[in-house]
Amino acid sequence: MPGLTEPHAGRTDPADRPDARIRVAVVDDHPIARQGLARILEGAGNIDLVASCADPNELGPEPPIDVLLLDLYLNAHMMALDVITKISARVPVLVISA
Repeated sequence: MPGLTEPHAGRTDPADRPDARIRVAVVDDHPIARQGLARILEGAGNIDLVASCADPNELGPEPPIDVLLLDLYLNAHMMALDVITKISARVPVLVISA
């Protein structure tokens, strides 16, 4: 259909890059959750944690990531759905909750 774009259009598939590593960012307002996820991801051989922050605005307008791990309830002023609507057309988002 005219005017519609493919989801994640223009995004580089990790398998197409020479290093074939998956670039991941974690956004969670709880430091302990971010640290725990970082430790888990560090143990995976093909994943690079390229960003870890409490505020998704810290990622910038076009973060160089392949996947975003996003806390469902960030804080009283920001919900995951707000972030998903802004970024999911460019980057797959996995929503996490504890």
